Amino acid sequence: METLFAEIIEKYYNLSIIDIVEQKGGWSARAFRVDTTSGIFFLKAYEKHKASTEKWTSMIDSYVPIVVWLYNNTNLHGKIICPILTIDGQYKCENDHFIFLLFPYIEGYTLCDKPMSVTQKREMAEIIAELHNYGGEIPVVTNTIKEDFAIPFCHELKELISLNDKLSSNETMSILKEHEAVLIKNIVKVSTLAAKLSKENLPHVLCHTDVHGWNLMQADRLILIDWEGMKLAPPEADLFVFIGDHFWHNISAELMETYKKVHPNFEINPDALAFYQIRRRLEDICAFAQGLLYEDINDEVKRQSLYYLRQECSILS
Repeated sequence: METLFAEIIEKYYNLSIIDIVEQKGGWSARAFRVDTTSGIFFLKAYEKHKASTEKWTSMIDSYVPIVVWLYNNTNLHGKIICPILTIDGQYKCENDHFIFLLFPYIEGYTLCDKPMSVTQKREMAEIIAELHNYGGEIPVVTNTIKEDFAIPFCHELKELISLNDKLSSNETMSILKEHEAVLIKNIVKVSTLAAKLSKENLPHVLCHTDVHGWNLMQADRLILIDWEGMKLAPPEADLFVFIGDHFWHNISAELMETYKKVHPNFEINPDALAFYQIRRRLEDICAFAQGLLYEDINDEVKRQSLYYLRQECSILS
């Protein structure tokens, strides 16, 4: 596999490979450290056979130009990361089995589930506040990533819940059946909120939409990575994880204090907040269930996915 990846990197990036070593990746893609004669790089490889890959890769050519503009033209320079272009100026390359993005390598560590220091909380809030300074007015096309409050996974989740009883002994289906009533209640609630919010003239700013410890790296300062979910959306699309105690505990006060220094007139829209909090839970539940039911995953990924599926279902009320 590493030999195949080396050929891809040499062909599309004109880099001479010394070594390629797989790293611990995220849910969306496999990750590799790439040592070359020109320096060290980080390769993300999205597997085409995975059901979730289209979600993570379909908008690469829409969101990456925006990330590049932000990196080059705002105070986010050095606080976010953007891909390296191929020799023919493309943001990605691919073969029959993978879609690839290449990045500069960051010497540091991912925060994961570690508690954040006061400095890290402030730096994270500064990144989000700076990002929210920009919207559809920037000189890069943003209409392709504008929030439409779509919830296609709700239909998919209802279909999973109603699967034939022959699967009732399956652990994944047992979890879904156990929480069926609360899942259906929240599907109805988020559908109602989506219909309401789509008719309102809400302010839209550039949002990462997936700010958590696995997407934050500590180098000489905090760096926000993995921009696949970027949206032009209400600010709550980022802030929902920090408000209340269901996502990122004990951080909202520090974050909002820093955030309001940049956006002093901002007030939370409770409907938008509820929409994003519920949507994220249901979307994750659907993704975990689909991966468990339909993808060829190893025992460790299965164990983790079952744990998170059960946890996400239990938190819904």
